[in-house]
Amino acid sequence: MTSVLVHLLRLPTDDPALAHFAAAAVLRHQELRGGACWSNEEMDEQRALVLRASASHEHGPAGPEAPGAVSERLANRFICGQMLDAAQKQEPIPDRDALVMKAAEFLFCQSFSCVREVEMAMAREMAGI
Repeated sequence: MTSVLVHLLRLPTDDPALAHFAAAAVLRHQELRGGACWSNEEMDEQRALVLRASASHEHGPAGPEAPGAVSERLANRFICGQMLDAAQKQEPIPDRDALVMKAAEFLFCQSFSCVREVEMAMAREMAGI
């Protein structure tokens, strides 16, 4: 979870990948509720995004991966899971800051009220305090 949190903290708050994951989560939820009766290229791309994130977690990589690729794969899986969960519960889709705080809650077993608190906790952890 540490690598996921570090990856999320490095993402810009307006990273377009987050919007793609959010759209994919909403689309996936709608399809699970009522089925899909039509599709277009963009919807197919959103489905593929969710499938790639899920499959990379279940099957792992085909060969050796660079550490950054592992972090990104795990972070994408986390992002996808959190957004799908929110869509299924009909809750707001989490933005980057909410994802950071959720990952930090899992890692540190405590709640955080803002990203700055998470950054300070990570700094203490990295310093060994």
